[in-house]
Amino acid sequence: MSEFSGVRIEGGLLGPDILEKLLAGDLPGQKPEDFGFNSKRGPVEEIAAVFADCRKYWEAFQSRLQRLPESDLATSITRDAWAIPFFSLLGIEVRYQPRACEVDGMNFPISHRMGEAEDAPPVHIVGARQELGRVPASGRPRLAPHSLLQEYLNRSEHLWGIVTNGLTLRLLRDST
Repeated sequence: MSEFSGVRIEGGLLGPDILEKLLAGDLPGQKPEDFGFNSKRGPVEEIAAVFADCRKYWEAFQSRLQRLPESDLATSITRDAWAIPFFSLLGIEVRYQPRACEVDGMNFPISHRMGEAEDAPPVHIVGARQELGRVPASGRPRLAPHSLLQEYLNRSEHLWGIVTNGLTLRLLRDST
């Protein structure tokens, strides 16, 4: 597992064996044609190009974040300058969700979805200065971002979703 010092595995969704097969190129869908690339520019080159673009967004985001007052949770900058462009580079079109989702008579103010369909996976984006495991100082919403999305997944028909503060990205799964 020392080859994956930048990856921390928690839970059983992905195991070290999958990462080893991925690194060796032994999984289906790892050929340039599988991604719609021509033979001149393969996945490695595409990954490098997208990574370079990500770095530019990240640097701009960090610069804007430093100029904000410490009291600002940085939700707008995190969302608009980093998270949405990042997801877009990965081919994920994140759409704002203007109303809270209601399940079992409870409201879940999940900020976004992966696409416009009502059954699209939820994506909850909060500010970089908000911890994913803590309730905001304002007390609203009533749950920490991680807990909010986890509770929503457990009560709804959605199998998985993403919660991020721009610094940490968590892939959550219905755990009921």
